[in-house]
Amino acid sequence: MIAKIVKEADVVVAVYERKLHHSVDDVWAYLTENNKLQQWFPELEIQDLKVDGEIWFDLQNGDFEKMTILQVVPKKILAFTWDKNTVRFELAATDYGCQLFFKEYLYEISDHTPKD
Repeated sequence: MIAKIVKEADVVVAVYERKLHHSVDDVWAYLTENNKLQQWFPELEIQDLKVDGEIWFDLQNGDFEKMTILQVVPKKILAFTWDKNTVRFELAATDYGCQLFFKEYLYEISDHTPKD
């Protein structure tokens, strides 16, 4: 995936945009329902889908990194912490399905950042 790199309020943001031939309802389900989320990102598990709720990242060694949900607007926006950065999914209905914007706000850039 190729990202567009922009700056928002002095923060570097990697923006990915995808046209999906799936409904907003379907895409939202794959972002927020654990049985569907884990089909494409098996290390993630939503504990409580609400602002200040948690998403756990399974480190595959018995430990979990806890990420805080920052924003939830059903079928539109899901944002949460990702280590020292934040990520945000935005959905918009279209005539072909939906438009997905994925943004990673890079407050700290390290050697691992390109892998994320």
